[in-house]
Parts: sequence; C-alpha cells; structure tokens
Amino acid sequence: MIHMLQSFFFFVGNMFVRREYDIVFYYPTHFNRGENGKNEFFEPFYEICERNDLRYIIFEEPDFEKKTDRNNQAVPFDFPLFLILIFRKIVSLEKFESFQHREWYIAEKLKPLLFRKFRFKNYIVLSNSMLGFFRSIDKEACLYDYQHGVITSSHSGYIRNETAAEHIERNKANVLLYGDGFKDVLCRADKKGYYLDHAFVIGQRIRGNFRNHFAQKSILFSLQFSDPNPILNNKLLEKIVHFFDTYQDFFIDSGITLLLKHHPRFSHDIDDSALFRYPFTHLYKGSLSDALQQCSLHLTFHSTTTFEAAAEGIPTLLWENDLLDPRFFIDDYRYPLGIFDESSLIQKIKEYLSSERKYLEEAKKVFMWFQHFYSPLDETKFLKLMKE
Repeated sequence: MIHMLQSFFFFVGNMFVRREYDIVFYYPTHFNRGENGKNEFFEPFYEICERNDLRYIIFEEPDFEKKTDRNNQAVPFDFPLFLILIFRKIVSLEKFESFQHREWYIAEKLKPLLFRKFRFKNYIVLSNSMLGFFRSIDKEACLYDYQHGVITSSHSGYIRNETAAEHIERNKANVLLYGDGFKDVLCRADKKGYYLDHAFVIGQRIRGNFRNHFAQKSILFSLQFSDPNPILNNKLLEKIVHFFDTYQDFFIDSGITLLLKHHPRFSHDIDDSALFRYPFTHLYKGSLSDALQQCSLHLTFHSTTTFEAAAEGIPTLLWENDLLDPRFFIDDYRYPLGIFDESSLIQKIKEYLSSERKYLEEAKKVFMWFQHFYSPLDETKFLKLMKE
C-alpha cells in the first residue's frame, strides 16, 4: 500500500510539476537480484549518469501476485500499472490492429492524468517492458531494450518470422547488446535488416578472467532438469546414468570427480538419486563461480553456463543429444569446439588429460570466443547514444 501511495502522488503530481529527464530506466521488480534489492543490470548506468550529469529516473514495475524486493531509489510504477491493467481488461484487443496499437491508445488516455508535464529523451528497459506505452507517451524519445541474458536466432523477444519482433519494429525501438557476437546473431536472423541500424553494442560489467585450470581434476556438469517436466527429465536422467555406467571405469581410473550442479529451476519432479551412486559424482550446492575455480572442464547438454565457463578459459564439451539439442551453439554462436557424442566426449577428455599444450590451446579459443560476445561496458558509446 505504501508503494501504491508513493506512486499515486508522484504520477498525479506530473499534472502540476514539470519534470524533465535525459533517461527513464524501467524494469520489473524480479530483476532486483543484488544486495538490498539492487538491479545489477542497470547499476553501472546509474553510475555513468551521475559521473556525467545526466538526469535520470528509475521506474520499477511491481509484481502484484507475489512479494518481491523493492529498490528504495526507484519510483514505484504501481499506480500507472494498476490503471493499465484495468484498461487492458475493459478495452477489447479485437478493436485494434495489434497489442501495440492498444498500448498506444491506453497511453494516450492516461498521459493527461499521469504524464502531462513529464518529459524524457531516452527510455531504457529490460525484457521489452512497456515499450508501446512509453512510445505513445513520447513519440520522439529514443527507446532501448538492454540485453539481460543470451539471445538466439529464435528468441521471440527479438526475432519472429525471420524479422525483428513486432513490439521492437512497430515502436521504432533499439536494442543495447553485450557484444558483437550477439549483434551478429540478430543481424543474421533478421532478413529485413532492421537490426543493422537499431542494434548497438555497449557491453556489460562482467569481465573475463583467463586462468590455466589444467591442474584441476574436476569437471563441472551443468544438469538441466529445469521446468517441471518429469517425462523429459527422466529421459535425460536415463541418458546420463547410461553414460556413467558405460564409462565409470574411465572416470575412476583417471581420478576425475564430476561436480553435478542442478539448474536453479530444478523442482525435484524426478528422483535423481541414481546420479550419485558412483564414487566419482558429487552434488555441488555452492556458487557457480566457486565451482568453476575447482574445474578444468565443463560438460552440458546445452546450458548457457558455457559462456560463464569460457569467461574463465574453461572449455565446454557440448553433449550431442536429441532432447536438448545444443546445435544453436554452432548455428548461432559459432562455438569453436563443436559438439561431441558420448565416445567423443571421453576421447576429448583423454586428450586434455595427456596434453597441457592442447588444453591451453583450446582454452584460449573459448576465451576469445567469450570476448566476442561479452565486451566491457563502453561508457563513451553509451553517452554518445544518450546525448545524440
């Protein structure tokens, strides 16, 4: 209720108080994943704004169904969202050409009440939230969606029917990307060429840190029993158990430990105890970064932990399978090591165990590959976009 009242007074106040900003930052509260409810995706941008006297404001979209951390620095968007949801209920989508057209209509109706004297030059959002609404609030503002995870050629938030997604193109929105690799993915997938002029690489805060992990005898295995799906998950389990049964002598004789780390969304919809009956397997419950420090290799069906491993100079062995096909790592990302069937996995591990030179050669390959997708945050380029 406190956030709703704060929100009400701020946005109704826009009828009487003139407020002007260089940038509006907008995000749903589930992105508050840092300490004290901080949004770690946007924190570096706030710092840049403060160093360079850019006027900015943060709007935070609530989740009315569950309790989430709130950022005290943000203006709660609770009251506008409440009205928007009412409009979406009572104004039929069938009367409009698209969802975006209805968003424009809703914004036109609410602007005199909530944004009459509110002005902004740039709007930066996570997860494409409220692009249509803010496009209608100011038709001349520059709209940007900042990448918040990996992007593939089939990511519906960016690509549909081999062109830029409707909510991007209709709203003349731009995307801010981590690295040239992700821009390449979008530009290859977009047959109309929208992203050639509307995708900008500005980087991100995370830096790679190449280290020689050859001496480590553990392998991190990113398990992917994620969303509740007992049929799929049991098939994955059977495949893994068969692999362990077939090659258990190799793992034991080589002194290798497999650190099995569950996906954050594992819902325990299957009995995974069969994975831990071997002397060489261990359930790892610590952080990903700590796990990587203990390992020389990463094994997975198609987990994007492949990028985090590459940031440390750790090769990933992508396991060929028809359940969670890793082919997009080759087609979209051009992963340099390829994909391996079960016997090839073992041969590749043997190759690494016997040759530090070969291991380091391929570790450097994956580290360079990582840098193509995740570049350092470019403050100069960010400022240029915001000011021009």
